[in-house]
Amino acid sequence: MVDVEISNLIDRLYDIISGRKGEPRKWWLFDEISHPQNRMCVITKKDRGVNNIEFLSNSEFIEHYITSFDDPAPDFYEYQVDFEMVKCGSVIHVLSTYESKYKPEDDKPFKKGVNSIQIMF
Repeated sequence: MVDVEISNLIDRLYDIISGRKGEPRKWWLFDEISHPQNRMCVITKKDRGVNNIEFLSNSEFIEHYITSFDDPAPDFYEYQVDFEMVKCGSVIHVLSTYESKYKPEDDKPFKKGVNSIQIMF
């Protein structure tokens, strides 16, 4: 039962950022399903392949997302394709493998990756 609930929660996270160009996202859901001191860790590659890491609050992540996908940004859909969980007491660590597509019906994703998510209940 917990696996299904966790999978559904993570699907909600991906649903928040996915949608058609110009379609309002459900940003208020971040605050509904996360701790007030939640931090999103965004890792990007800079010049010469050096990693850059930013720790962002929900509102900072939203601003980062909006800035990253300014016009003429395409439609954007990200979804989970697999996940692994480790449970310890009241904490669950999830490695969520995802794919990103410009349209849900695209044959191949333009990006793949892994999100590391910690859930406390």
